[in-house]
Amino acid sequence: MDADTYRRIHVDFPTAFVRSWLAARTQDPMAFHYVTGMGTGEEESARWAQDKGRAEREVAEMAAGTGLRTFGHRSAWIRPTRENANWGMLAGEWLLKPGHLVIRGIDLGRAMLEMPYAGGETGWIDTAAAYDALPGATQEHIEHLEARFSFIADPREMRFGRPDVERHDETNLAKEKAFYPDFPDTVHPLVWRHPVSGRKALCVSPLHLRELLGVPAAEGDALLENLVAHTTDPRFSYVHKWQPNDMVLWDNLRSMHRAFGNPPDASRLVHRTTLKSDVAMGRLMEPAGD
Repeated sequence: MDADTYRRIHVDFPTAFVRSWLAARTQDPMAFHYVTGMGTGEEESARWAQDKGRAEREVAEMAAGTGLRTFGHRSAWIRPTRENANWGMLAGEWLLKPGHLVIRGIDLGRAMLEMPYAGGETGWIDTAAAYDALPGATQEHIEHLEARFSFIADPREMRFGRPDVERHDETNLAKEKAFYPDFPDTVHPLVWRHPVSGRKALCVSPLHLRELLGVPAAEGDALLENLVAHTTDPRFSYVHKWQPNDMVLWDNLRSMHRAFGNPPDASRLVHRTTLKSDVAMGRLMEPAGD
């Protein structure tokens, strides 16, 4: 990348965005995240580092007292995606007063940075299209049914739609399981309505799906098997074969996604950003006997 392009991306764009926001702002607050860079600072010897440091300062000064919160992510600290890493960023947005902060972007941007030599695809399922394709009688039957979901880290523990998977890293799996907190079971409707489009979508993510509530076990299991098989039909799917620097945007409120895995000796590095939503669905499972 030449110096002029680099400057337009990392220096001119953040400052131009803040100027534009200030010119057209409403009373509502807003958060602006942007990448600055490692070794950034006006005290650095490299010209690009000085420019970035100056851009951070100018953005902070322009945003001060305006209601705009600016977050400069120094890319030296960006690491592969981990779902819970978003919590710190979200908490920072809620707790910080309007102003400027340079933070370590743990989970910034889903962009393919390092591709494996084989595999590594990501697939998505359109659960709204899957619902639309159900027979009317099935749609009516499942309209008010609920299912229990339990968090699992190993796909081999799936009850429905389990893929033919093989793990070569049992030690890492144990560490991965120990990393996650003890999530409580949750209850979700099989059908829910998208808060923006109003379309109905299926909620049958097979990774954590355990049982149907309020019906005999055999009947519930058979229904869930059929719904999962229907929803994961290839006609509702899109599989992305990553290329360097690819970025994919999707609506998590009406889709399911999964990574397809790669050979154990292959390296795969992808960054991901999750936008916070105020949509709430489902409830915690009440302990047995309560």
